[in-house]
Amino acid sequence: MFEPENDLENQLVLAATGEGDKDAFVKALLDAQVYVALFGDLSALARNDDGKAVLSKDTQLSLRVMERNGATYIPFFTSPSRIWAITKEDHVAAPSSTRDLFGKYADVYFVLNPGSDYGKEFLPGEITDLLEGRTSNYLGQIDVPAGTTMRIGEPSAYPTEMVAGLKSLLPEIKDVEAAFLCLKQAGDEEPILLLEFVSKADRTSVLNALGPHMRALVPKGQNVDVRVCAVAEDALSYETMEPFYVKTTGLMGRLFSK
Repeated sequence: MFEPENDLENQLVLAATGEGDKDAFVKALLDAQVYVALFGDLSALARNDDGKAVLSKDTQLSLRVMERNGATYIPFFTSPSRIWAITKEDHVAAPSSTRDLFGKYADVYFVLNPGSDYGKEFLPGEITDLLEGRTSNYLGQIDVPAGTTMRIGEPSAYPTEMVAGLKSLLPEIKDVEAAFLCLKQAGDEEPILLLEFVSKADRTSVLNALGPHMRALVPKGQNVDVRVCAVAEDALSYETMEPFYVKTTGLMGRLFSK
């Protein structure tokens, strides 16, 4: 059970459940205080009169990266207690602003609150956009409100290299049965590329597997929306587009085999 411990976590829960503004949360996160776990020899740890930990000047601590689906990422957290979701080792919860943390480590994949019910992954391209003041839909989830007019079609500038890269990558991700690509326009919004993956796994699991590789695949300056559908028929592009990838075994392979 995730019980918010501070205002930032309240905003996170509201954004994740659709009750709050996701862009507003991300902007608030940039200048909020977050925490990273530092590890090292804590045998000389002492406490001052306020009960706070005091390290000797000779203590050496290091930030530990983690690995997920063959890619490394830096974990960071909305409160010190969230760190215990990924480690039982003694550590120091070091405060930092998200902006400073992102700025210190270039071209790195970050995950907020790994192991907890509420968090977010940040790809390097998205981080660059945020630090430069641009709101990013980089690999963003698409939510389609009821009654929205949705136009689906093939991109005039087809991202051939991205599709080729995904075709090579997706066979290694066992949970993805098929993938569609289209250009979608919701209401009066600007058209944007939409990737739809057919998978029984949840969206977070699929993006955790794909995310670290997408920086090299998504065309520079291009934002991409993502949907994860349990069955192909739920894909917005199902009736308009042929899938560009289909797992060769199983039901999807039989349905789309020529």
